Amino acid sequence: MQSANFVPITAKELGRWVEQATLYLAKVTWKDERKQRRASDNPGTATVSLMPTMGPASEDVSLITIARKESNDALLMTEAINSTVHTIRTGLTIALHVEHLYQKASGLDLLLKRNQTGEKLPASEQAQLNSMLATSAAIVIYVLASYVVWNLSSYMTEEVCSVEMEVEEPLVRFSNSTEALRSLLFYYGKDVHIEGTVNNDLEFVKFTLVYFRKVIDAVKLREKKLLHAEPFVQTKYKLDGYEFIVDGFEVFNDQSVISVEFNKVRAKEIVGNREAKHAALRAIHWMLCFNPETKRNPIVELGAFPFIRMGYGEPGTGKSMLVGYIATEAQELCEWRGIPFLFHPFPSNIISTYQGGSAERMTDWMRALRDPTKIIYAPIDDAENVFRDRGRQGASEGERGVISVFLPSTEGATAPRKGNTLIDVLTNRAGDIDSAVLSRITARFVINGAQTENDHLDQDYLDFQKYQAIDPKFVDLEPPAGYRYLDDQRAIGKLTELAEKYFEPREARIREIFDAVKRRYRPKQHHFFANLDRSVQEVFPGYTSRDKRNIYTAISGRIMDFDFPKEWFDDPKTFFHKSDEERLAMLVEQMKANMGTLTYADIRLEETLRYLDNMVRIADKDREAKIEALVKDAEIREEAGRRLAVRKTKKISA
Repeated sequence: MQSANFVPITAKELGRWVEQATLYLAKVTWKDERKQRRASDNPGTATVSLMPTMGPASEDVSLITIARKESNDALLMTEAINSTVHTIRTGLTIALHVEHLYQKASGLDLLLKRNQTGEKLPASEQAQLNSMLATSAAIVIYVLASYVVWNLSSYMTEEVCSVEMEVEEPLVRFSNSTEALRSLLFYYGKDVHIEGTVNNDLEFVKFTLVYFRKVIDAVKLREKKLLHAEPFVQTKYKLDGYEFIVDGFEVFNDQSVISVEFNKVRAKEIVGNREAKHAALRAIHWMLCFNPETKRNPIVELGAFPFIRMGYGEPGTGKSMLVGYIATEAQELCEWRGIPFLFHPFPSNIISTYQGGSAERMTDWMRALRDPTKIIYAPIDDAENVFRDRGRQGASEGERGVISVFLPSTEGATAPRKGNTLIDVLTNRAGDIDSAVLSRITARFVINGAQTENDHLDQDYLDFQKYQAIDPKFVDLEPPAGYRYLDDQRAIGKLTELAEKYFEPREARIREIFDAVKRRYRPKQHHFFANLDRSVQEVFPGYTSRDKRNIYTAISGRIMDFDFPKEWFDDPKTFFHKSDEERLAMLVEQMKANMGTLTYADIRLEETLRYLDNMVRIADKDREAKIEALVKDAEIREEAGRRLAVRKTKKISA
């Protein structure tokens, strides 16, 4: 992105707001509404009085005084606390400046002048004034919080990230910007100074980060209700000399989230899993179509983007290697195209032992996926361990907390899908995963490793070739006749190369439903699919409209299942750097050429049956695993009984 696209925020412009920002840090006066709430929540503890009920008294909070107390110094602050307070002050100057620009651009400043002179505004203008003041309040605290998190997230990142911190939800007033800032800073000062909350510098920084992240979340929840926000949303601002950007209420670049290192893996190193490798390359190329400037991806508009995928298979079949392959290809292509790449795997320590800790950690992990400046790959390995069915006996509070954050973060009004993020859910036991999580998955693929004789030949070759490179005579095995090593591991052009047409179900229960519907309707009729869906619902009540949307995505994926032309990768200007409209037109042209003799009805039938078979296969595999576990348990008990009988016999004979 070029700086010419942004309105610059200069140091000179910020200078006029320093005094006002300093006054906010020196003292804010507010009534602690939490005291009144807690009293009303516990009416039995209140004393009876004939006097009228009084609200909480106003209190003064000085962030500068609190910072010195936390530094254990009446005059000076520690380096970390001083840096934090300075960051808040700078954030205040930026926020006040952006609010000033919004007031001028929206006409709020003129309404305020008329209102302050005593002129009685008409009811319509008074309503407009109130709504614009609420929007201005949201803007000022959002910009402040964005800068604080942006700047502090790069301060001793690894050390601060290791600190666990519980922070109460900010109680912010949105009536106008003055009340918003006073309430925000009041509760920040009160909470950071509660005995035992902050015990060292790192905890002070972490508390500040978590608190202001919660402020951002509070604004995001109100975003769609804010009126007259267009002058702010439609203008981009950039802090002169820095990478801090204000782009409406878009999530900013959190510098604390850094790409995790990984071992590079090439496609030829993965034996088998041809469908998984093919789907991975498609997803990588589709992510690459994302435009950070406009926040659009034409693949999303064409309905093919698989936001959440699931790869399932036995242990040791190549799930980790597939993750490495996707990360390798995506990183290198992003570098070529000039877009930042974030490899953001699911952390192993997400389940916390303290109340609410798991949900807090999950929120932090999911927050990074909202960054619209990067292409993000987020694999979740061993997903059955964190997304286990919440209805099972013994489900923990931590597991429920993780799922309760994941679900609204991946679908709904607060989960915009822009097409720059891919989540891969990888598991050995798909049947153990919570049904609501499964319903979010838009694409499924099996990871079954080496399957054919040639696959096993290639797997052996990848192992012994290092010795052959040292001494060709050392590996004294005859090569296979009529087969060249790794030929079967080459990339495929389309999924149709892998299998025959999928016009008949493979699973018995789906076949029974399919045959019954087929006796009444032909697969070329809309009624056929409507009755098939209804009949499946009768047998599998968990089959919902979300499953149908997943099938629609699979259909679009098949329609878009074509290789991007080689010239698109010779120079990014030929496709990737063109406008959204031009790229969409070029993709549609390729899509039409790709269809050939395929019809929508054929693709819909294949993808519907493939999805339904997969759904039943996953459920049956879980059932078989449970039966096998009971069989093994019965065998162990039987063997234990036999051994016990033998021992008793020996004792009697002795």
